[in-house]
Amino acid sequence: MIRHKVKIYMVLVLLAFGCGKDDPPPPQPPSAATLVFPASNSECTTGEDVSDITSRVTFQWNTAANTDSYELVVTNLQNNFDTQKTTVSTTSASLDLKKGAGYEWTVTSKNQEVTETAISEKWFFFNEGAVTENRIPFPASAVYPKSGSAVSRDANNEVILRWKAGDVDNDIIGLDVFLDTQDPPQNLLVAIGPNAVEYKAVVNTGTTYFWQVQTKDSAGNKSKSAVFEFRVN
Repeated sequence: MIRHKVKIYMVLVLLAFGCGKDDPPPPQPPSAATLVFPASNSECTTGEDVSDITSRVTFQWNTAANTDSYELVVTNLQNNFDTQKTTVSTTSASLDLKKGAGYEWTVTSKNQEVTETAISEKWFFFNEGAVTENRIPFPASAVYPKSGSAVSRDANNEVILRWKAGDVDNDIIGLDVFLDTQDPPQNLLVAIGPNAVEYKAVVNTGTTYFWQVQTKDSAGNKSKSAVFEFRVN
């Protein structure tokens, strides 16, 4: 009789566990936010005047999945050490910025339940100021190869370098493309016209390359991109 009761008890325990709820799915890492304003390679003219030399710019981006906070990072391109950061739970934030200067900005999506983060694209803009002198071109960005990627050369032993350049004044007169096996690259691969967006370079397999684009305008201003890195399979 006792043995029979024990069997019944064990069956009830198994049924209780079997009818329990499934474990909740693990938390998912956040997605990268899509930037909205200020637009890339544009002049921001909607800032609120704070003083003669600063204005308050409101940054906007779209909601990212699996995200509970966003870190806005804005850097003055004329002084890369001048970086402002702020963390918010909404999809907009305002910062006071120097007028008449170029900036880059990104948004990092975060979720407190996971350690992974996701960084948006990097956008550039010029904060309008009272001074109307010619503006420095925005640093070019890499389209292909992306920095840190591995690529294969074509039948001609070449890899296409593709970039995106911009200037508020629309007076770019040319670009210098540097490619080298050292960082930063010193070897001038080509001096090319203002409308060029790509160039084919002969490369060796099993080699890591560094490349950089310098943008020049009609006023003699120059801007250098970040150094991009890729490896040839």
